[in-house]
Amino acid sequence: MDMIELIYALHSNNSIDDGSKPIKEIAEIAEYVFDVEVGNIYRAAIDLKIRKNPTQFLDELKASLIKKLREN
Repeated sequence: MDMIELIYALHSNNSIDDGSKPIKEIAEIAEYVFDVEVGNIYRAAIDLKIRKNPTQFLDELKASLIKKLREN
């Protein structure tokens, strides 16, 4: 679910190819690059929406980056 959260964040921010790539294509690229299976990207979006914290992974990612930057 973490990868799906990241994919949707990148897509919603138009971070990949200025937003011109469809979400399904970004998911396929992520599967290839990171050697993971994303599965049904659209079903996963529904699961993200109903979670208590839909951006849990992104929140953790941000916190760990801030911590790392402050350590150096």
